[in-house]
Amino acid sequence: QPPSLSPPATAPAPDSAQEQLPPPRRQQPQQQQQPPSLSPSAANAEAMASFASHPSGRSSQSGVSTPAFDWLGALSVEQLVDHLKQTDSLAEQAEILGRLKQLRGLDWDTGIEPDCSATVRSLLKEVYYRACQSQNWFILRYLAGLLEKIADQLANAVSSILLLQKQITVGLPPKPREKVITAPLPAAEIANLIQEACGEDSLMAMLTQELLLHLSMFARSHPALLANVLRLRVGLIIQLMGAELARSKQSSVEDALFALFSMSPFEANCLLSNLLSGNEIRIFKLAASRRKSSAFLKVSSPQDMSSATSPSMSQVHSPTSTMRPGRTRSIALEPMTLEETRNIWSRRRKIDGSLNRVPPDFFVRTYCILERLQGLRIGENVITTSLTKEMTKEELKFALAVESFINTVPTPEYRQLLVEATTVIGALVTHDEESRVHLNCIVSLDDLIANANRIFLEDQAQYGANATLCCAKLASEKTSDADDQESRTPTENNPKGYSRASGQLPCRGPHRICHQFYDTPPAGRFGTMAYMVRALAVLIGDSLPVSSAGKIAVNCAVA
Repeated sequence: QPPSLSPPATAPAPDSAQEQLPPPRRQQPQQQQQPPSLSPSAANAEAMASFASHPSGRSSQSGVSTPAFDWLGALSVEQLVDHLKQTDSLAEQAEILGRLKQLRGLDWDTGIEPDCSATVRSLLKEVYYRACQSQNWFILRYLAGLLEKIADQLANAVSSILLLQKQITVGLPPKPREKVITAPLPAAEIANLIQEACGEDSLMAMLTQELLLHLSMFARSHPALLANVLRLRVGLIIQLMGAELARSKQSSVEDALFALFSMSPFEANCLLSNLLSGNEIRIFKLAASRRKSSAFLKVSSPQDMSSATSPSMSQVHSPTSTMRPGRTRSIALEPMTLEETRNIWSRRRKIDGSLNRVPPDFFVRTYCILERLQGLRIGENVITTSLTKEMTKEELKFALAVESFINTVPTPEYRQLLVEATTVIGALVTHDEESRVHLNCIVSLDDLIANANRIFLEDQAQYGANATLCCAKLASEKTSDADDQESRTPTENNPKGYSRASGQLPCRGPHRICHQFYDTPPAGRFGTMAYMVRALAVLIGDSLPVSSAGKIAVNCAVA
């Protein structure tokens, strides 16, 4: 019979059919005996903060800044064992055993039971069993990580993803902390890679294994959810899931991560599928209410974002539900509130950027660009036309080289703007069937986006749209050339770009790009890709052929 951690005066024998688990402390906070340094309420939340604060927590991966609840660090091994005997809280027992494992290892005998061995491993298994009974997923994942458990079918899950010609990374960038999986491996080796990438963050390691199982199910049953994603970066996906929970719950990062690690596997699967499918993007139609893809949303003026809508569904269906082609479900749509319309497209770009999702034929178009240009530049990184002499259009090695080039930018929403800018240049090259455009230069994608942002702010100022609150200055407020000059900031190739000091509110957009530009749909007259087309004409206009009518003799339509 394994040793029991519960006090013998109150707890029944472990083999009792009527074993009663101690209730969660946040449900009955006054009936639990607290350690002196712990708050008398919200024990699970405090346990989460404690896990994050001591060295075996998850702060190294999540970057969470939490108050110091390192009450374990001040206790000796003997004091830890004494406190372990006294407490009947699952959270405290798990935390103390995690500390003992860190100090003495899994096979150290605690001496709790004089008649039999009571190693840290055996006590962890007992607490793990009780956490299974209570379905406390946060503690379950933490204990599973401490016990170094390996998920069933982990090797098969990784193989299913690799069969779709996709690579897998675990852990958070940059390398060498982020580990890449490019070939099938035994489950033990995969678990070791995950452990190396996550360090002592047992919660992150176990959630990584779970997400690999979920992604493998999508790869087998709904591969379209993973379309146009060359490399699945599980660490960034976990970060994205936490950010989406923080946004939807309007909570702090710490609370969102606690909610993420406390989710059941089914809830985590639903959240992951929603992020992969992009169901939150909708367009309102007066004639008929129908679901549309984010690629087809068009606007005819900078204020048209107010017509976006949000689904109000009487029935909720998983985005992976089986439906016959051509059949649609009736979904009642109602106009979004002003608060709901904000940040919808910046969120979409952040999601796609985190997933490294690109348009169809993106790498083929990039290959065509490099055949006609000397290269592309992002910051100090350059990808040149020499790749076309070493690789073919459809070669996986070329696609990985392009993806690594774009991934030099850490900000996911800006990465997605870089993808859009590359798509615009590819559209120009593709529509120039007579090969009239041969640019003897390296095009800076940063300058292209900066120019597009400048033109966008000019239109915003002309129409008095949302960007006038932060970056754009209304035309009626420009009183002199000096004021106009003060509202500009230099860029590399275009030294006259709008700064952020013009409006009343600070702008949150990274890389000196207005947040409203990130929050603009890609298509339409006032879409981001339209501004990039106009910026491209300014950037390379002198090199383009001109017809007898004085117009550029190249079809620049964006496909």
